[in-house]
Amino acid sequence: MVTPDIQFDVCILGGGPAGLSAALALASVGLQVAVIEKGDYTGTRYGEHISPSALSSLLHIGLPANDVLDCPAHLKSSGIRSFWSGEESQTDYLFHPFGFGLNLSRPEFDQRLAEHAMSKGVTILTNGKFLQSLPTHGAWYLLFRNQHGNGKLRSRFIVDASGRGAVFARNRGERVIRFDSQIAITRRFESASSSKHASMTSVLIEPCSIGWWYLCSLSSGTLVCTLFTDADLFKRGCHSAESEWDNNISEAKNILALLADFKPGKMSFCSAATQRLPKIHGENWIAIGDAAFSFDPLSGQGIVKGIRQGWILGLAVARFLEGDREPLQKVIEDIESIFTDYLGIRHEYYRQEKRWADSQFWKRRSTPMRPRTWSSNEIMVSPGSSCW
Repeated sequence: MVTPDIQFDVCILGGGPAGLSAALALASVGLQVAVIEKGDYTGTRYGEHISPSALSSLLHIGLPANDVLDCPAHLKSSGIRSFWSGEESQTDYLFHPFGFGLNLSRPEFDQRLAEHAMSKGVTILTNGKFLQSLPTHGAWYLLFRNQHGNGKLRSRFIVDASGRGAVFARNRGERVIRFDSQIAITRRFESASSSKHASMTSVLIEPCSIGWWYLCSLSSGTLVCTLFTDADLFKRGCHSAESEWDNNISEAKNILALLADFKPGKMSFCSAATQRLPKIHGENWIAIGDAAFSFDPLSGQGIVKGIRQGWILGLAVARFLEGDREPLQKVIEDIESIFTDYLGIRHEYYRQEKRWADSQFWKRRSTPMRPRTWSSNEIMVSPGSSCW
């Protein structure tokens, strides 16, 4: 257990790509860093695909190439096939210097990143549940619980990288602002024949009347299929969830054909809404990654956004602790600007799809996004639940 006698310079809540990238940046300049991670890197984690540009970012933060580029747990991806607006288009990675992206085994990827951080001196506390934060004499006491019982640590600065739950910020009284009620409904499809997936290395995106579908193949032969829709549009009360799934995937002809000989698993539901904190920082703390701003998964920016933000922010926090506030203020301004730009780009991309102009999902996205309060029947998952 960690006790208050052990002084950390920075404590990071969340051991995903954003939190671990920040930890590596801080450790690179000699600071003592603790990461409290709610899992143990063995459970299911979603958000599989990364582009070649993300590979460059991973090598930049020092992750060994054999942990990323040559790891057999990950499948090399040739690009993204999209059927947006009824026309097939291909984003081909062949002409990028790496020549491929990756469809990740997320537990393996996150665990390798955590092991790399520990090799650089970062303390990682797994299975940790954040309980409370207490400001004291220019620092913080953090109360948490893990398999060993209750613990407490002292830190000069806190980074909230806890994902959509934003557990530290919400504990300090911040409220999450949502711009839509989008959810992700995911099923894994298994096949007895490994050859069934061998030719599908591209990620597929295909719209339908109530949202859009995503299909990704993993090195294990598993296919990950997700429907993104608004919570009130997936009618679980009238039919079984399986029937509702079948009714909607029948519109995605290209994805449905690839699932023909695969056996579906159970469904999982999680939030995929665009959301943000109204204030992403306070006295000796800041939120990053999805804790600060969560993008629509259509942007494909979740992992790479976390890695890049984490590294830049970590270096800025190090300067802040030396008394130089300017770099951290610049990072905050840049993050705000990125979110503003994202809202405009998201709007322009959704309005290109005009086949279902009368559908609620597409009508809601035909005008620029505005934050609003969502009723309980529109939000089917708790504010803290997140896969993306």
